Amino acid sequence: MFGYSRNSGISWFRDYGDALHKYESTTDIRGRTEEPKRPLGHRKSVDMYSIVKLDNGDIQCVLYQTPVITFHTDNTVSIKDGSWASQTTANFIPEVMGGDVYARVFNAKICLTVCGDDYFLPSEGLKLSKTEQGNWQVDNPPNNVIHHINRKASQLALAKYEDFFNYLERMMKLRFDGERAVFCEEEYVHTFGELKDGTNYMGRSDCVLNTAYQGTHLGKFKEYITDTSEAQHMSYYKAMLTLVNTVAWIDWHSQQRRMKRVHWDKAFNELKNFIWGLHRDEVFKEVPVANGVVKRDAYGRFFSGGWNTYHANNIVR
Repeated sequence: MFGYSRNSGISWFRDYGDALHKYESTTDIRGRTEEPKRPLGHRKSVDMYSIVKLDNGDIQCVLYQTPVITFHTDNTVSIKDGSWASQTTANFIPEVMGGDVYARVFNAKICLTVCGDDYFLPSEGLKLSKTEQGNWQVDNPPNNVIHHINRKASQLALAKYEDFFNYLERMMKLRFDGERAVFCEEEYVHTFGELKDGTNYMGRSDCVLNTAYQGTHLGKFKEYITDTSEAQHMSYYKAMLTLVNTVAWIDWHSQQRRMKRVHWDKAFNELKNFIWGLHRDEVFKEVPVANGVVKRDAYGRFFSGGWNTYHANNIVR
């Protein structure tokens, strides 16, 4: 309860007039290597909290380098999170906006509570204005949806990769001795080539499956599990090693990847999730959520981050 956010030195603003007064009554901090800055809170915290007046008269309240809150001359307010849903941003918003606007991180997004209603903060931001009673209201409520899985479509999508599922099942039985399976560093070097940058294979993007960011590994892995050529057995083998590299327990002394039964279960789950991501528009359906209500989207990860970039680049055919 005695966190740093409680001692930011920020005084909340009721409207544009308050923001303008704060800007005009505060002096820049000069003598810096960077451009002079005008503090929003304590002067010692100017690199964290600052206030800026734009040429059109708008006042920006800046968190680090992100203009999170902008007070416009028409007395409306824009709120954006800079595509970074952090608790620091959630703390900053009510410090500037006061008790009428509360913020928290929920479902990996900034969630605003405005006069009792909840809204996820979309990438384009929210616009607020004053009601006749002097309370803030949201002028552009987003069309909030969550995703439900279509079980039949999921089964059809997974069935397209039945051959690789069967291969992985057979390799598990072959490599697993009932206690563990061991994959050595030499096996990866022989398959993917020598590392020249001094890193280990856990940090090499082409043989670890991480759908949180966009990289060539997503397309490569898809090529492995959809290969129907004469080299299919090698492609399947690379896909298996990629899954192992993603979920295995690593012995940092020997660089061996060791797989217990639980790791094999994770490997199959990673494969299933990857296929869902490839076929997300078939597997998931959108379900509207009432205005002013937010719900956890259990499958929202397939519509953000690396998967968004992946589909936006038309990699999936």
